[in-house]
Amino acid sequence: MANRTVPRVFVASNIPDLSKHVRSLLSKSAMLSKSAITVEDLHLHGVQSKDVSERLQDVEVVLCSRDALLQWLKTDTVPNLKWAQSASAGVDALMKGLNFQKPKQDFILTRTQGDFGNIMGEYVVGQIIAREKDFAGMKVYQENRVFDNQQFAAFRPLYTLSIGILGYGTIGKRVAEMCSSMGMTVWAVNSTQKTSSSPHVHHFRGVKDLGEVLQNVDYLCNILPSTPASCDLLSGEVLKQCQGKKTVLINIGRGSVINDESLVRAVREGWLGGAILDVFNQEPLPADSPLWTLPNVVITPHVSGQSFPQPLAESFVKNLELYLTGQPLLNVVDWDKGY
Repeated sequence: MANRTVPRVFVASNIPDLSKHVRSLLSKSAMLSKSAITVEDLHLHGVQSKDVSERLQDVEVVLCSRDALLQWLKTDTVPNLKWAQSASAGVDALMKGLNFQKPKQDFILTRTQGDFGNIMGEYVVGQIIAREKDFAGMKVYQENRVFDNQQFAAFRPLYTLSIGILGYGTIGKRVAEMCSSMGMTVWAVNSTQKTSSSPHVHHFRGVKDLGEVLQNVDYLCNILPSTPASCDLLSGEVLKQCQGKKTVLINIGRGSVINDESLVRAVREGWLGGAILDVFNQEPLPADSPLWTLPNVVITPHVSGQSFPQPLAESFVKNLELYLTGQPLLNVVDWDKGY
């Protein structure tokens, strides 16, 4: 494929200083520093002026939020778009908003890998350690000025624990590596029966063998995107298979992997030993949701995969180099699969 020429790229995101980081990396790139590509900001808030509308007509390449892209596609305001990189790892909200029963879009959509693997891995390991060491209980003792270490003498070291990872993609691989480095036994579940060997995974299984995984892990971490195949994967009585180990569910993927009624039942029936939830079927989580007050359930407000400008810019500029030289881009979204 022949090389392309792009005089300017657009950034439409609320992430602070994202365009500044893109400009800095362009100036340092051996390939792009002499290309005279300008980086322009497209503001996301307020009524779009005629000037902004005219600028959108010229958008060929953009690094943007999912909400901005969804708005533009619904109103057909980016007719010349060739490639859009979403400033997030997940694109399910975009897919749902565009109703992809319609014909495929005629532009390339890529996800941003960024540093989500490290950040989400830290969340998973941090939550497991906090739970096993009962840091929350220690905080209560501190507040009541109680100095008694007997309550916290018995805990499970991480090297005695196992974790199942649903979704062994780029993020899942990093989570597996971090858990393995702490001595945990790692089970990885993918859509296929087997995956190539990894020093960080002790057991690979396909989705059809999910029951075996549920019966053998102390923690179950969902990192799956929301797709027809993953929706309600854990709903119904599926998690009853966890009751022997009292598995704790960690959900950092999407809430749609299990409906709220099934999750509440799994905790109340004792099939699960608890849950650590960062994503939900409805966000913000409604104040009247029973999940707020369930015992052994931790609620966090969708913060496990925060975005930082430097790794997002690095991911975009790397893809921009590929785009301009006509090479395949990284993290391309499959319109049929929805991720």
